[in-house]
Amino acid sequence: MSQALFLEAVVTWDEKLCQQNLQEALPKLISHLQEASVLQEEIGILKIICVSFLPWVQIEVAENLVFADISSKGCLMLDKVLEEIKLTPKHSSAQANFEVLLEVLVELLDCFTQCIKFAQGAGNSYELATVHSLPYGAIHLLKGTYTHCKESSEVYGDALACVTEPLSVLFKKAHALQVALLGLLDNIVINKGISQQDIDDLCFVCQGLFEICQVVSSLDVKLVVSLWKAISRLSGRHKNHLKDGLDVDTMVTYLCTEINKGYSYLLQLAPPGENNQELSLSQGDSAAFQKSLKVLGYQMRVIISLLDSFIDSISDCVNSVYDMVVSIFRSLPPCIVEVNISVTSLDEIRRHLVNGIEPLVNLLVQNRTFVTSIMSQGSDVASEDSLARLELLVKIADCLPKQTDDVLQCWMKHINNNESSSSIFDQIFLAASHCYVAFSMSLTMRTTKEVPLYEYVCTQVCGLVGSLPAKYFNVLEESLLQSLFSVNMYVSCLTEDVWCFISRFGSADLCYQHTKLLIDVCEVSGYPYCVVKLVKRLVKFLAPDHQNQLMKCFPPDKHVRLWCDIFLSVLPTTISTDKWQLLIEHLLKDVENFISKSNRTYTDLVFLMESLTYLVEVFDHHGSTQNNLQDLLPACVKGKLSQFYELWDRQWTREAIFSNFLSKLTELSGFLITHLGNEDFLMILDLLLDLVKADYDGVKITACHFLKRCRKTKFSPDSNQPLILKKIAMLYGLLLQDKNSLVHHTSLESFTQFAESTPYESLVPECLGDNQQLQNKVVAFLSKVTEIDVNSDKVCYLKQQYNALSHPKLYPGLQTSKDGNQCSTEVVGQVLERKNIADGDMLDDIEEPALKRKRCLDIEVSFSINKR
Repeated sequence: MSQALFLEAVVTWDEKLCQQNLQEALPKLISHLQEASVLQEEIGILKIICVSFLPWVQIEVAENLVFADISSKGCLMLDKVLEEIKLTPKHSSAQANFEVLLEVLVELLDCFTQCIKFAQGAGNSYELATVHSLPYGAIHLLKGTYTHCKESSEVYGDALACVTEPLSVLFKKAHALQVALLGLLDNIVINKGISQQDIDDLCFVCQGLFEICQVVSSLDVKLVVSLWKAISRLSGRHKNHLKDGLDVDTMVTYLCTEINKGYSYLLQLAPPGENNQELSLSQGDSAAFQKSLKVLGYQMRVIISLLDSFIDSISDCVNSVYDMVVSIFRSLPPCIVEVNISVTSLDEIRRHLVNGIEPLVNLLVQNRTFVTSIMSQGSDVASEDSLARLELLVKIADCLPKQTDDVLQCWMKHINNNESSSSIFDQIFLAASHCYVAFSMSLTMRTTKEVPLYEYVCTQVCGLVGSLPAKYFNVLEESLLQSLFSVNMYVSCLTEDVWCFISRFGSADLCYQHTKLLIDVCEVSGYPYCVVKLVKRLVKFLAPDHQNQLMKCFPPDKHVRLWCDIFLSVLPTTISTDKWQLLIEHLLKDVENFISKSNRTYTDLVFLMESLTYLVEVFDHHGSTQNNLQDLLPACVKGKLSQFYELWDRQWTREAIFSNFLSKLTELSGFLITHLGNEDFLMILDLLLDLVKADYDGVKITACHFLKRCRKTKFSPDSNQPLILKKIAMLYGLLLQDKNSLVHHTSLESFTQFAESTPYESLVPECLGDNQQLQNKVVAFLSKVTEIDVNSDKVCYLKQQYNALSHPKLYPGLQTSKDGNQCSTEVVGQVLERKNIADGDMLDDIEEPALKRKRCLDIEVSFSINKR
């Protein structure tokens, strides 16, 4: 019987004949299907097989008997039809041809859907090998069909309007095939004896569904959701078999890219804030905003699901996940640039997207590639990403206490390629150093309530510290000690607060040991301000026994600077009278030695200024003690000051070291106002006027403070009183008009307090003279009104300030390392270096006439010497 007669006969068979002749007829039909080359003939044979004979085939043999041939032939038919459509002329006269070809595709999809439904109806579950070919064929048909629908405007051109209805039918048939395929995949079971072919099939199916997702992403949201659900469910169920074969990295990277693009569009759709109703062309579409947000939230959940199943095997996608998280954080409060989005919309974004970041981070911290990526980043982070990166690091710190010790160990001490190690604390402090502008703008974080950004970061870091096992304390202490010296005040303050948290809520012995350690650091590094400030706080936390023990370990005659810089300011009432007496006697002895010397050198003067500095500290704090030094101390020092003023050579003011010395004398004299006579006042004011006119800024600040201390003084009514009042007016007149902003502000503060308390009311207008502008500035200062430049930009100003602080060349006395940390500088080394440069002039006799002295460099010499 010929092929044509055979097909005509088969078409007339009823169900009973088809079942009876299955063994003979089906192989012939399969053979005719493979040999057929005309589309109508191919689709006809395919329909006969699927409708008349497939229902009587046993599922166990269906793969080899039917599915394999139908799948391969169906894929070829799809490609052939799509090629013919592309070659058909694009005009309305070709409508009939298009409709015929599209009808073939519809019937092809119907046949394949019937095959899948037949397999589903054969049982509740089945092995993958039983339906091996069906997923391959279905995925090929779906990709081809969806791509054709997506590109229809390009494929059909002007004829598109003629085929709109057939295309719509085709799309619905493809969706029906997709639903059937996903149902088939849900019923697949994997037994213990899984083969490599089964694993390859599973990987192909997941990858094929992912490729379909990429095609339909712009066609229908529901299609995309159902496909990603299937991928998540299938990959999660068989994760143990797929972990080495499935390319999850590519999927996660794609989703992150989609979220980034969708998020940018989402921010444009978001309704604006109430205070800013200016809409851009695409803003204010609430419905589109809600729809887009739900899609992004679902995509975020898919990423979490994939990472939950394959967190140990991913690598390439971690950078994409990092970029996505940073992108989300960057555009939401807290941020430097105000976000024009309504509060309700921001809450919705947090609920759907931001809340998903926490479980995402909980998974990522377990991945070693992510650890390496985060810990290897240094100062090359883009400035606009600095705050977002800090938020991410804080999230990491928040979830680490819940992780295993192996994970925690990776974050506590990670070895980079350059063999240097870093910890999560190092990264947080480094990120904080780049957020100077954000911290300065008083931004807030939304938690259960609005909290300042600095407080939020500090609280989270302390939370990690509080849960840290003792074996990692050395890593923490090393990081804290390094960050304490940061030139960025926020990093230094953050380090200080964390250290205080450790000392206050740890054991008393730990607090004591840390305090001793930091005192040793002070002793060897020239008492840097950041360490001194921290030690002052820690000493307050010490138990009384430890405080007494600490003072015994560091006696005042051998650790003068420690007592004057720290103990006097923190423990004045605890210090016994004999300790005060010992310290004062030691300082006065240095002063007496200098006065009694016949040949006084520059080096002697530097050490003397140190002693005077400490005397100022003693005067500043001795009043709060319970001893009887209040009368003894001024009387002792007053005599020494008088001797200094008598020795003063007017030519000395030409050199910076002498102007610094005079500043220190004046500062000390300010504590002795009630003990000074008119002659003393006149001498001091004359010297200050000379140096202020010579434009020494340091002396100007000292002059402001001295005048402020004179505000309640009544000068003796003798011939010097008018001169004193005249010189006060002259001095204030110069200081109030100074161009240095710090001097100007300090002088305003000093003058306003002087004007409120001085018994010489007529002196106030004399200080201002006829300068109306100066009078207005004083009035504005008293009214707390600042002159703000309308063109000033707060962010630009703070960025300039940050750049200045980060630039070591702007601070010659402060050495900085590459990571922005301040190196401990020893002032003794600086003094010795200057001595060498000056060719021994530190040993010059200061009593020699100025022209005979070798010293010719007018340089600033620090009062602070590293160690006595």
